[in-house]
Amino acid sequence: MATMRSAFRSPVSMRTRFFVDELMRVLASVRLAAALAAGLGLLALAGILLPQLPGAARSDPVASAQWLDGQRGALGPAADWMYRLGLYDVFHSAWMAASFGLLALSVVACTGRRFAPTWRNVVHPVKAVPESFLLSSRPGVFRGPAADPVALERAMRRRHFHVERWSANGVEWLFADRYPWAQLATFVSHAAIVLLLAGALVTHFGAFTTRLFVAEGASAPVFPIGHAPAMNVTVASAAGSLDAHGRSLDARSEISVTTNGRTAKTCTITASQPCTWDGYRIRQAFFYSAGVDLQVRDTSDGRILFRQAVALTASREAPHVVVSDAGGRVLLDQVVAFTGSVDGVDGALLAIPGDTAPVWVGLAHPADGPALIVFQPGDGSQQRSLTVPLHASAPAGDLRFEFAGLETTPAAELPGLPAPGPEGGIPPVAQLAGGRLSDGSAAPPVLLLSGVGNRAVALHEGERAVVGNLEYQFVGQKPFVGLEVRKDRGEPLIWIGSAMLVLGLAATLWIPRRRIWARTDGDGLQMAGMAPKFADLGPEFEALAAESATAGPP
Repeated sequence: MATMRSAFRSPVSMRTRFFVDELMRVLASVRLAAALAAGLGLLALAGILLPQLPGAARSDPVASAQWLDGQRGALGPAADWMYRLGLYDVFHSAWMAASFGLLALSVVACTGRRFAPTWRNVVHPVKAVPESFLLSSRPGVFRGPAADPVALERAMRRRHFHVERWSANGVEWLFADRYPWAQLATFVSHAAIVLLLAGALVTHFGAFTTRLFVAEGASAPVFPIGHAPAMNVTVASAAGSLDAHGRSLDARSEISVTTNGRTAKTCTITASQPCTWDGYRIRQAFFYSAGVDLQVRDTSDGRILFRQAVALTASREAPHVVVSDAGGRVLLDQVVAFTGSVDGVDGALLAIPGDTAPVWVGLAHPADGPALIVFQPGDGSQQRSLTVPLHASAPAGDLRFEFAGLETTPAAELPGLPAPGPEGGIPPVAQLAGGRLSDGSAAPPVLLLSGVGNRAVALHEGERAVVGNLEYQFVGQKPFVGLEVRKDRGEPLIWIGSAMLVLGLAATLWIPRRRIWARTDGDGLQMAGMAPKFADLGPEFEALAAESATAGPP
């Protein structure tokens, strides 16, 4: 029965072993590794040259479709098949993951096939070699006068060689081996590559990253509602400065991490100093100063209808207008928010103190530069118009209008902001003039609200304005902080792999293994060695021969 069972299973075992051997042979092929490395290089080049899907749109089908529509305008139908092939998201594509996985398997197979013979060579090296090995004319062979074998052994040991000496037929033989374990350093480098590839795959499939945009004094959930554990990040305070281009300089924030309603950690974060908790790393991605704390209250019953910190992430142009009387007394000095248009010119209706007639002020862009357009109602249907170039002034009746400057103010549409009048009109718009803005200005901030009445409302910090039955209050300027929350289980593998790669390369290059076989008798000294190509054995042979010679220098 046992014989029949063996005969029955033997062909299956042989086929399985043949398949495994062939698979290992293919995976250990240097050509396969080179092809995979070249493929990864081409994929990386494609990811650099081709536009890539933004990270925020990767998990949002609507945003992804909108981004793809923009690519169709440039490439036409080709954009669709490039998207399906993953060329618009190369570094997260199946091609990249499969290439990394195959390369890791190739390195493992190559290491497995080489490990056993290399281990035998380290633990049980060949000590006795034929005389032809010492008499050949290849590089690494030395001939000199007769040497004292005892002196030669001592000279080798002084150079940290492990030496064995024996006699045979009147001839003295020596075998010297230095740093044999260094030959195993190549496997440390191979294991490092495998760890790096494994870390990349773990990061690709298992890393968690989310970005939060949080106002000072507010909090935001890291996970959707209902996720366990419930994790929130609260920004207690945020401070920073901006350069002329709006980039953050020395921005830092005080944050606290709460989980399931309990404060787990409080720390200070910057772009380079993250806060770590339970494997999550929270770092400050950017600092944004153009935010406002806005409140709307119903004056009839005192209810607060709206209270929110709003980030003004868009921008709008706003002219800085100064109006003075005939005596030079300034009647109005403010940045104007547009509320409509007259004759195709965007502008706003201004009420000038002491002047009963409202004035329409607009902004035009003729070929010679921006200009302020002033429409002032006259008698009957008559209108007096005035064009004022930038940084100039001109009279209009008893008033003088000065176009003091043109600001690009942070702005945002607020469709949810309560406004008097029927719904369905133009959504209110908030603009911030002055304040701590990206151009370095530090003027008192002024909130400009348009779309809440016939005229724009200008509010300084703490001020209130009543429009209809609604009271609008500019509570104060609020900075916003961009936070990146990341948990990457592949990161430890990458750090360990990087350290192992450095150690393996250092051991391979700085302390290479050297083996020397020596034969000496009355006719002379022959030595042959084996070492990496970059390790020159010639000077070492000459020094050993000089220290052990019995008849003068070689």
